[in-house]
Amino acid sequence: MLRRSPAEIGYVRAVSAETPLGDTSPPGVTRDDWTALSDVERARRLRWINRYGATPLALLRLPVQAVELSGLRVVEWDLPPGCSACSLPTTGEP
Repeated sequence: MLRRSPAEIGYVRAVSAETPLGDTSPPGVTRDDWTALSDVERARRLRWINRYGATPLALLRLPVQAVELSGLRVVEWDLPPGCSACSLPTTGEP
């Protein structure tokens, strides 16, 4: 929705501010840790990446700035070493 209608950023920001999840980190995109994933999850993600060539978040083509401005905190997939799939840049540390 945010990619198609950037004007909705204000609405999303207001809703996310009303429903705090106890996370005090700044809004934006952070990356999880590939090495912390189970073997099952790694295999699942590799199947996805091999099929689509990108992480689910990257396929949305949503600019990182839109995530930050909306007040959302989104976790992007960390990629396995040597993987050249498309993923979004991050704004914070895992």
